[in-house]
Amino acid sequence: MKDITKNIIKAVAVAVAFALIISSIFIIRSCSAPPDYEEIRERVEELIEKSFDVNDIVWGNGLPTYPREIAPKREFYESGKSYVDENGEEQPLNYYYYYVNTSGVNIVAFREQKAVKEDFRYAYVSSSPIDAAVLASLYPANEGENAADGLYSEVFSDVERKIYAYLIPYTEKQSEFYYLESDPADYGFVRTDSKYNSVDDIKAYIRTVYASDYADSLDTILFDGVMSGDYVQKARYATIQTSRGAFFARNYDFEPLFTERRVYLFDTARIDRRNSNDSTVVVEFDSYLPSSPDKITPTKVSFALQDGIWYLSNPTY
Repeated sequence: MKDITKNIIKAVAVAVAFALIISSIFIIRSCSAPPDYEEIRERVEELIEKSFDVNDIVWGNGLPTYPREIAPKREFYESGKSYVDENGEEQPLNYYYYYVNTSGVNIVAFREQKAVKEDFRYAYVSSSPIDAAVLASLYPANEGENAADGLYSEVFSDVERKIYAYLIPYTEKQSEFYYLESDPADYGFVRTDSKYNSVDDIKAYIRTVYASDYADSLDTILFDGVMSGDYVQKARYATIQTSRGAFFARNYDFEPLFTERRVYLFDTARIDRRNSNDSTVVVEFDSYLPSSPDKITPTKVSFALQDGIWYLSNPTY
């Protein structure tokens, strides 16, 4: 499936780039001559540098997402116990707990809820009483501690539900973000510290780098999706509505078209005057990939003049 997706995306990429390059080649000969390279050099170099972010967003690994860790399933448990607060008044004592599977053993993390404060505990839960020696073998005590010291003392038992709990030395893994089971499996939520956090953010940035025609074509790949026969490639980025609100998300079902940022040797730039004019310029550079610095490749990059400002009109990866 990934090969199909990659081929579809690559085909669209090639088609878009080809159409734009062809349009730049078959120019009207009566147009004015292209500018000298030094006149546009600063803008050309700026655009290529800025295009690397676009390459990553569109054709590369994409925006960073939170690792897919499912939120622990929490369940309310009321022990039916009570405690006396600092004013001598009796208050209810409740437990919140959830299962954490460790090496095939269910661990329950307790939050003991009182009126004033909450204490956090971790415990082993089973359907029958567990011998302290068995617990010790499953969870060796920290240095200086053992079962006789009360490490595995009982927290509570619920005979009707056959729940027995014991304190153990366990630290819950902390995660900065949890997914829910109901969240779509094929999308990851983009990190809030990402440089771009919405469809509009990406659209706006792309249009500071690329001419409108090319930017519009990228919108299809990024935000609309691509169809090939019976197969549909979903949009690479979308705003996902969940029970917790809306999240900006990236589709997982995409294989990057490149793994390295191409290095352009700007001092080797030369304008392809045969295929350039005063509104469309094709510049050829020597370039290489960091993994093969000795393999120099001539690379053509096209630029279009739009409202008096030069923009890129083909990808640079």
